[in-house]
Amino acid sequence: MDSQVRNVRKREIVAHSVFVYTFLGAVFGACCPLLAWVVDIANLGLPFTFDSIQFIHFKNPSHFIADLAPGIMALVFAKLGSSQRDLVRDRALLQSRVDERTHELQVSNEALNERTSDLENTSELYRLAAKRFEDLFEGLPVACFTVDRSGCVYEWNRKCAEVLGKSTLEAYLQPVDSVVELESGADRWREMFDQAFEGHEVNDREFVVLLEDGTRRFTLTSVIPITGPEDDVCGAVCASIDITERKSVEIDLALSEGRFRTAMNALFEGVMVVDSEGRIQTCNPCGAKLLQLEVSDIGGTSLYAHPWDVTDWDGNPVSVNEFPVIRSLRKGEVVKDAVLSVPLRSGDRRWLSLNSSPLTVADGGEIVAAVVSFSDITESIEADNRIRSQMQHIESMNRLLKDNQVQLQQANARLKALAKTDGLTGLMNHRAFQNRLAREVERCNAEGQKLSLLMIDVDDFKRYNDTFGHPAGDEVLSRVSRVLESCAGPTDCVARYGGEEFALVLLGADERRAGEVAERILEALNDAKWPKANVTLSIGISTTSPRQVEGKALIEEADNALYAAKSKGKNCFVHSAGLNGIRVDRRRKAA
Repeated sequence: MDSQVRNVRKREIVAHSVFVYTFLGAVFGACCPLLAWVVDIANLGLPFTFDSIQFIHFKNPSHFIADLAPGIMALVFAKLGSSQRDLVRDRALLQSRVDERTHELQVSNEALNERTSDLENTSELYRLAAKRFEDLFEGLPVACFTVDRSGCVYEWNRKCAEVLGKSTLEAYLQPVDSVVELESGADRWREMFDQAFEGHEVNDREFVVLLEDGTRRFTLTSVIPITGPEDDVCGAVCASIDITERKSVEIDLALSEGRFRTAMNALFEGVMVVDSEGRIQTCNPCGAKLLQLEVSDIGGTSLYAHPWDVTDWDGNPVSVNEFPVIRSLRKGEVVKDAVLSVPLRSGDRRWLSLNSSPLTVADGGEIVAAVVSFSDITESIEADNRIRSQMQHIESMNRLLKDNQVQLQQANARLKALAKTDGLTGLMNHRAFQNRLAREVERCNAEGQKLSLLMIDVDDFKRYNDTFGHPAGDEVLSRVSRVLESCAGPTDCVARYGGEEFALVLLGADERRAGEVAERILEALNDAKWPKANVTLSIGISTTSPRQVEGKALIEEADNALYAAKSKGKNCFVHSAGLNGIRVDRRRKAA
């Protein structure tokens, strides 16, 4: 198309040139050879040359012009006519092609405008998307920043400044390990980013960030790789959540849990926590011991899975749904002092007293668990049963003897005496003796009267027991108690102090009378006939002095005198005053 335009333009130039040269030829005929040469140079295609031009005499220039002008004009007009037709044809062809190109340009222009509009719309959408991303990134509730492959910070949102303690200007294009200092060292950053740049996500890593003011902040950090258009990793985005408060709560919770477990382990009664599904979450060692189970065997087991054989006070079976802890879980009941009989691994049954209470998220909220405490009251129940049996016996006696009030009072007196007397000897027991001695010492101190105490021990009783057996030893203790009662006065107090040791309180007795009673006891025992072997006693005596004394001191002095009697060879008595008592030399009789 461009070459055709150039040809048409060239022909127009040639036509104008012909007119110009023709005029010049007419004026300057003498210059005709030069005109022919110029025309030939211009490539007009004229059918003449210098050789075809006839010789012209220059003597008369007018003849020259007159002879030459018609031929030149004819030739020029012939050439002009042919060039004009070619020019018209070329113009038409050129116009057609120009129109086609114009139409194509219009179509292309419309398409270009359309693409430009689409591009503008896309650009606007991209701008809006970038703005939304920027707003979203800035407004994220977690600290987020991006890094390039060199580890330098590229974007840094507002939450980063709050959590990590650096502004955007301080962090921009800086290495992340110089912006955020980790307590575990900068290598942790490089380790995470190396994994991210290899295309792997790094999730939920806990770090301690050291801020410029010296505070420590706990963060939960994840790193995700950023891929480019060709799916190559070009950077990474890092998200950090401030878990300092949660960590503090976790630490407090751990401390609370530790205190809770310490308290649980220190309790002398069983404690168990059961969740809402009926699973045992925890049980303290005392509870496991009461149930004859291991703590590791209890945790996580379901109450419904255990083959319980629980009965109530009346012996009726109790289902799991009727357990106090299940009632607390299902109905929110607070159960107190429930008594159940529970089988143990050994095959025995034990009575347990249970208290159960629901645990809620908040006051009146959802029940999430229940705590039950329990203690072994088998011995108490057995004692209660014995007492109940005795009371039933008393009631029976009361119904049978209600017309005899005196007999009822005597029965009550016997019951009271059971708590004060020794079961084997029928004497006053240790506790009753201590109470009686304290009262008598206080009374004697107040009235200024004398009081003597005899501490009596059966010699070599252990050897006697080992040789002849415990039944024979029990018989010896019974006979000794009867000898002591026979030697005591009506106001004196005889008691079994413990084991083979007895005590005798002599009211109003001084040292002399106490020695006489001790000698009488030794003589009576030596004169007695014993079926297996002779039995002797050692006696220690103490007497109150004018100064105020206590029962404990009196017992200690008599006990020291008793030891002295033992060291003197036994079968004698020693008084604490000087520890120089008289040895009673009695020959033992053969059995």
